[in-house]
Amino acid sequence: MSLPDHIAGVPNGTKSEPLSAGDEMTGPLRINRGLRLDGAGCTVWAKKGPVVIISAREPVTLQNLNIEVTSAAPPNTRAALALEAEAGAQVAAANVWVAGEVKGLSESAFWKAPHEMQLQLEPGQSYQFILRAAEACDVQWEISQVGSGSRRLAAGETQTVTLALPPVSQPRSLIRGQVAIRRADGALLRSIPVSGWVRKPRSTSGKGVVRKPLWLKLVLLLLSVCAVAAIAWHYVQIPALVVEPARIDFGTLWYSPPVGGHIQTAIVFTARWRVPPRSSENPVLVAREECHGISDTGQDHLLEETFTFPLSNGVNEARIPLGCDLTNETVQVSGTVSLTVSNARVRLLPSEIRFEATFKPASETKL
Repeated sequence: MSLPDHIAGVPNGTKSEPLSAGDEMTGPLRINRGLRLDGAGCTVWAKKGPVVIISAREPVTLQNLNIEVTSAAPPNTRAALALEAEAGAQVAAANVWVAGEVKGLSESAFWKAPHEMQLQLEPGQSYQFILRAAEACDVQWEISQVGSGSRRLAAGETQTVTLALPPVSQPRSLIRGQVAIRRADGALLRSIPVSGWVRKPRSTSGKGVVRKPLWLKLVLLLLSVCAVAAIAWHYVQIPALVVEPARIDFGTLWYSPPVGGHIQTAIVFTARWRVPPRSSENPVLVAREECHGISDTGQDHLLEETFTFPLSNGVNEARIPLGCDLTNETVQVSGTVSLTVSNARVRLLPSEIRFEATFKPASETKL
């Protein structure tokens, strides 16, 4: 059973049956009614955030749950959010671990720590990781080559923990151990495995380095210059097509339900030639639209469609319809338009357009 189906089967305001321990489930997940969700240690993840969105006006309790953004995202962006609570949401958390940012709630209520650490350090180097405690805890580690140590964190406190290799560590030695996080009463909350090896230090003395003769250096320099010139000439000759804009944010789009697939708007972009194609070529721009929407009821809306546009030598304007089947509900839409050119060898700058929008019924109050 999927996590949305599991939540749908929980009566409003009651506690769910615990999920299967260790399960992994893909997001995004929207919780739009009050409940108490026991994750039993399972993980909800997505490549980009927000992974879990809470829009319920009734109290929501999350416990024993991991929420992760698995891809790197710029900080302070929506793609970096592990958990987002909309205005008015009432959320309580117990033993909830996040990899990513939290919006709309105090981050001090959520644990933050790496799931594992893989180290490749030279003798004398150190590794740092950030730990945020949702409650008072003791942190203890026992790691080969590093040694042992401990820290104590108060509830809501964030600390940077440093693991340092002694300068006398032997290269190619294995690093093995764990970092244990325990409650004040000694109960184990999480064990973080640590593995890796000690790298050989980079030589700084210059001993044992074979010096190249001057004539060989000059030959290598000449070959490098020729290679760079050849690559530059190659790219100058290839036709280049500049696409603008690379990102479109429609904001909120209001509609009068029911719509039943009526097109609400269009993705409009221009493509102009930086380097024009040869006269014998007839390039065609191929745009593949991939659109994903999630409604406030948790229903997914998916759209995949391909469009073609013959290209002239001037500035080309393209329009791609954007819409979905709507029945008096709010739908958050995001997606990409992947661009390629057929019948000619062309560089696209960029080759992808990202877009997002929010469809809302006109019956709602416009804020």
